[in-house]
Amino acid sequence: MIKQLAFRPVLSCGLSTWLWGALPLLALPLALSSCDPGQLEPDANAVAVNVLGLTSDATKLVVTTTLDGKASTNSSPQEVTTKLTRFGLRLAKTLSGTLTVAIDAYDADLCKVGNGTVSTQIGNPYRFEVTASMKTVSPRQCPPPPPPKTCAPNLFCWSNPLPQGNTFQGLWAVAANDVYAVGDAGTIHHYDGSKWTAQTSGTTENLLSVWAASATEVIAVGTNGKAFRYDGTQWSAESTGSTRRLSAIWGSGTNSFAVGEAGTILRRSGGTWTPMNSGITSNLTGVWGRAASEVYAVGDGGVIRKFDGNNWMAVSSPTTANLTSIWGDATTAVAVGANGTIVGLSGTTWSMQTSGTTEQLSGVFSPTAGQYLAVGTNGLMLRGSGGTWTPQGASTGLALTAARGTSAGDIWVSGASGQLTHFDGTKWASSRQGFETNFRNIAALSAKDIWAVGDGGLIAHYDGSKWTQVDSGTSANLTGIWAVSANEIYAVGDNNTFLRYLGQNWTVGAFPTVSQHARGVWASGSANIWSVATSSTPNQAWLFQYNGVSWSGFTMSDPGAPANNRVNNVNSMWGTTQGANNLLYFCGKSYVAFSNVTGGTANTSFGFPTNGAELRSIYGTSSTDVWAVGDNGLVYQNNGGGWQIVSTGLPMVNLGGVWRQSGTSDLWIVGDQGTLWKMEGTMWSAKETNTRNRLLSISGLSQGDVWVSGMNGTILHTLPQ
Repeated sequence: MIKQLAFRPVLSCGLSTWLWGALPLLALPLALSSCDPGQLEPDANAVAVNVLGLTSDATKLVVTTTLDGKASTNSSPQEVTTKLTRFGLRLAKTLSGTLTVAIDAYDADLCKVGNGTVSTQIGNPYRFEVTASMKTVSPRQCPPPPPPKTCAPNLFCWSNPLPQGNTFQGLWAVAANDVYAVGDAGTIHHYDGSKWTAQTSGTTENLLSVWAASATEVIAVGTNGKAFRYDGTQWSAESTGSTRRLSAIWGSGTNSFAVGEAGTILRRSGGTWTPMNSGITSNLTGVWGRAASEVYAVGDGGVIRKFDGNNWMAVSSPTTANLTSIWGDATTAVAVGANGTIVGLSGTTWSMQTSGTTEQLSGVFSPTAGQYLAVGTNGLMLRGSGGTWTPQGASTGLALTAARGTSAGDIWVSGASGQLTHFDGTKWASSRQGFETNFRNIAALSAKDIWAVGDGGLIAHYDGSKWTQVDSGTSANLTGIWAVSANEIYAVGDNNTFLRYLGQNWTVGAFPTVSQHARGVWASGSANIWSVATSSTPNQAWLFQYNGVSWSGFTMSDPGAPANNRVNNVNSMWGTTQGANNLLYFCGKSYVAFSNVTGGTANTSFGFPTNGAELRSIYGTSSTDVWAVGDNGLVYQNNGGGWQIVSTGLPMVNLGGVWRQSGTSDLWIVGDQGTLWKMEGTMWSAKETNTRNRLLSISGLSQGDVWVSGMNGTILHTLPQ
C-alpha cells in the first residue's frame, strides 16, 4: 500500500534525528526515525514505513535500500531498535526513482526471524507511506558461535580477541585440512579444514617455527633451545642439547634442520638432535632447502650459509641487512628481511630485488613455482614474480609473521594478536574475531558493564557476553577512564580530549587548551572532576579541576628546579577525598607525586627514583594505601607517610598497571611480556598469564574477578567467566 502524505507543520518529535547531509544520487543519503514523515519540512523525500507481521521475539530491524536497483554505498545498513512497527526514511529532495526497502528482523540472540521488502516511487510530491509485510524465517538463521575462549590454567581467559591474542610466529601446512600454527607462550593451534582448535603444548616458552614430515611427525622449536614433537595424538618435549633460541626449522624426509641464536644449527635425525658447525656466530633466523643435501640458512648482517650434505659454507650475499626468512622452488629462492630487503637466488648468484617498501619483512613463501608471498609489519603483504613485487590489500594493520599453504588457492598467513588469515584464491578471510587496537585502560563496574578505551578514539563495552564498539565522537588516542557510577563515566586522551558518559552516549566536552595531552582522570562526582595533562613547557605538568561549570588548574614542577628538571610527562592519576580536601596522586617520567588540594591551594610532595625510571600507573584504595608502578620493576607505596620504594625481589620488567580491591586484599600488577605480579599478604610472586603481549591496565570487581587490557586488542578476564 502506498499513500501520499499531505505536508503538516514540523512538530517537536526529534527532527534532528532525521538530518543527514545531502549526497549524490547513488550515495542514497537516508536517516531513520520513529517520527511521522509528514512532520518534516518539505525539503526532502520522506517515506514512512509501517511493518506488519513481526514475530513477538523481534528486537531489532536492519534496513537496507536500493534506488532503481542500485545498492547504497554511503554507509552500513541502518538499524531500528525502538518502535519496530513504524519508522521513517529521509532522502535528498533531488532523488527520484524506485526506492526498494529491504527489512530483516532479528531477535535478542542476533538470529534472523523475519524479512520483508516494499517499494515506492520517490520524487514529487515527496511524501509517501508504505506498508511492508514480514515473512517469518523458520527455523531462525543464527550467526556462527564465536570461537571458544583460550584460557591459561587457573587464571585468565581471553575475552578479546577470540579465540586468543598471542602472536603466531610460525605455520606449516601438511594438507588443506591439516595446518599447524605456533606462537608465543607455548601457543599451538591446529586447523582441520573447518576450524582452528587449541592444542596443549606443555610449555610456556615462545614457539617460533614449526615443520612437519607428516600428520604424525610435527616438530616445533622456540626459545631456550626447546623443541616439541607431535605424534598425531599429543605433544611431547625433546632434548636438543642447546639452550639457544631456535628461530626456524625445515626438513626433508627424516632429516630436519633448526637454526637460531649465535650461529646455532641443529640437525634432527631419527629423533636425535646433533649440533652442526655453521662457521659463524651471527644469529640465524631462516632455513629452507630443496633437499637434505641443499639447504640454505639466512640471518643477521645479511649472512647466507649453504649446506651441501656434508658441510655448511659461506655464500656471497648482496646485503648487510638482517635477513629473517627464506623460501624457494626448484630453480629460484628468495630471502627477506629488515627495511624491506629482498634478495633472490638465480642459479648460484644472489642479487637484490626492489620491494618498494621499508617495512620489516618477516616471512616469505612460494605457493607455486615462480610465485612468492612476503609478509611483514603493519599488515604488509607483497606478491612476487620474476623479481617484481607488488603490494596486496592488507586485511589487518598488525604485524604479519609467516605464510604457508598447499597451493595458490590455499594460503595461510599468521601474525600478531592471534591473526590467522586465509586466502582461497579469491579473497582473504580472518579466523580471528575482535578488536586489534591497543586498549590503554579498562574500568570494571559489574559483570555486565565493563569499559575499555584505546587508540584512535576506540571505546568498547562488554555486556556480559560480547564486546561492542561504542561511538566516542573522537579519533584521539584515549589513555584514561574513571567510573563514578554506571551512569557517570569520564575518559581522557591525546590533544586535550575529555569525554563524558551519563548513561546514554559519550559526548566530547571542553578541556583547557594550555596543556597538550590529558593522561589521567579521577572524579568523585560531576562537580569534582580532576585530570592530569602534559605541558609544552619543560619540567611541568598540569593538574586540572572541573567544578561542574568551568576548569581551573595548577602547574606542577620539580621543587629542585632549575638544578633538577625531573617532572617530565605525566601518565596516570588517582584520587580520594578527605573532608573538604582532595587528595590527588599522579606519576610520570622520573617522579611520583601527591597533592593535597584545598580551596585554591595545592600542597604537593614528590618522590624521585634514583634511576630516573618512568612511573606509568597509579591506584589506591585509601589515603594510606596508594601504589605506583613503572619501568625496571619499580614499585612505590604511599601509606600516608610519604613515598617509599617497595622491594619485590622480582625481575626488572617494565610495569604498566596496578589494582587492588581493598587495603587488605591481593595487589595485582601487570606489565610487558605478559607480566603479572601479585602481592599476597607480604609475599610477592610472578604468575603465568599465558601471553607475552604488553599489558597496560588492570581493574576488577573482586579478587577473583579481574580484567586486564593491553596492546593489540588484548583483554583478559580471570576464571571463571
